[in-house]
Amino acid sequence: TASDYTLRVQDIPKDTDEDELAAHFADLTSKSVAAVHLAYANAKEINQYFKRGKLMRKRFDCVQRIRYEKSREKTLGAEALGPKYKRTLDKLLPERDELTSMIQMRDDERTKMVKSNPRAIQAFVTFETEKGM
Repeated sequence: TASDYTLRVQDIPKDTDEDELAAHFADLTSKSVAAVHLAYANAKEINQYFKRGKLMRKRFDCVQRIRYEKSREKTLGAEALGPKYKRTLDKLLPERDELTSMIQMRDDERTKMVKSNPRAIQAFVTFETEKGM
């Protein structure tokens, strides 16, 4: 498996990229490097994705309730549904808008994090053969 041909390299210089590491290890071992993958210190960004996902689920549920109420109105008519229908929509529509706004805020926060370029904390160097190690 690939793990049989892969080294984990810690404490790499923060400005190092995959190509530089591949060239370095190919020169060092005289063996072909198949791939280099960097691991980043981006736990905060990942956490933002989880929070965004929860908001997206809430918004999805809200939109589905709005669709349900509107399909009832189309089938039965607003008059037949009475004032409860209007109160329900009056509650759901602003809730959807608020959730949309919160999702946009999460996206803006995450974009700022990504632009700050997370620091690579380690690399995984995979050789073509076991002899590269």
